Amino acid sequence: YKRQTMRRPYRRSTVLQRVAQKKRCNDWPRCLSIATTDADNHMTQTDLLTDRTALRTLRPLAEQLAGASVQQLFAGDPDRARKYSVEAAGLHLDFSKHLLDDTALAALLALAAEVDLPARAAALFAGERVNNTEHRPALHTLLRANGAGGLAELYREVTTTRERMRYWSDRLNAGEQNGFSGKAITDVVNIGIGGSDLGPRLVTEALRPFQGSISVHYVANVDPADLSDTLRALNPETTLFIICSKSFRTEETLTNGLAARDWLLNAGASETQLASHFLAMTTNLEAAAAFGILPEHCLPLWDWVGGRYSVWSAIGLSCSIAVGWSNFEAFLDGARRMDEHFAGTTPERNLPMLLSLLEVWYGNAMGAENHVVLPYDNSLQRLPDFLQQLTMESNGKR
Repeated sequence: YKRQTMRRPYRRSTVLQRVAQKKRCNDWPRCLSIATTDADNHMTQTDLLTDRTALRTLRPLAEQLAGASVQQLFAGDPDRARKYSVEAAGLHLDFSKHLLDDTALAALLALAAEVDLPARAAALFAGERVNNTEHRPALHTLLRANGAGGLAELYREVTTTRERMRYWSDRLNAGEQNGFSGKAITDVVNIGIGGSDLGPRLVTEALRPFQGSISVHYVANVDPADLSDTLRALNPETTLFIICSKSFRTEETLTNGLAARDWLLNAGASETQLASHFLAMTTNLEAAAAFGILPEHCLPLWDWVGGRYSVWSAIGLSCSIAVGWSNFEAFLDGARRMDEHFAGTTPERNLPMLLSLLEVWYGNAMGAENHVVLPYDNSLQRLPDFLQQLTMESNGKR
């Protein structure tokens, strides 16, 4: 966690608390649980994963494979590479190099059957309160859906917000948004922290070959050097800021936002002219107005999407500005294709479910205490940071 705590010093205690909570659990994947809801969609009970019968069969199998090698597994099954590969939504998963044999894989699939994993996936898509530590849905799938799926009112909000995102993306890329001096905006600075920074920053960097006429920058650290270093090469007359804070009270974000505001005022902008230089992703319109941001310049965020999944929401506006709306739509479409695979494929050929079962295999059966993510493509260098927050908070956030 060293890199993250150095970049976000005021979050250090929170990060370390979560590490401590994880260490206090001797068998940390116990924290993975299966939650059920009643007719009113309220949480009724949570079953620990380690209470499941199928899980108890895994450790003896792991002990049998502990001394095996990948070379031995391939020698014993020439068809292993084909059998232990899955393709979905343009991605290829090869898990043939794992310490896993047919018996262990069958045991993992038995565990998936015992907890009825497909039904839990369906519950996620249906908007049930599957997030059992914050007691809310995790409906990020709806953000990239192309149909309501029984959630008409929420989907209407999603499509309305998409149109507003498209408006700003197209407007800025067409050079139609002018700053206080009348010059067209050329640079956008996204100010946010956590999910309001990690996801958009990752996507913008990964899709750099598709970027158009607007340069997009990211500021997250409350250290003034982060913002000042970013602004040093920018012109205040042609710079627009996106303030990302659902409550509009996030200390680090507001500190940087106020500094950006002063930067514009010191460059000659009047109080009334500031409006042309700010957008906000927030639900607190009153606080945004007090800051100087017009209501029509505010896009909504919702409680049914956690910040760690919000890159597909209005938080992703900076990405759509960077690469253009058509490319951002393709990004949404790719995620939707994987969602459809996840929702409609049985566990033995389901890419996300297989990866999840492998996580259980190594964490609960093999006793692994670390999980490394190694992106060989340099454009994905920020993927580990993004996944670190996503995984930590998805394992429990109160």
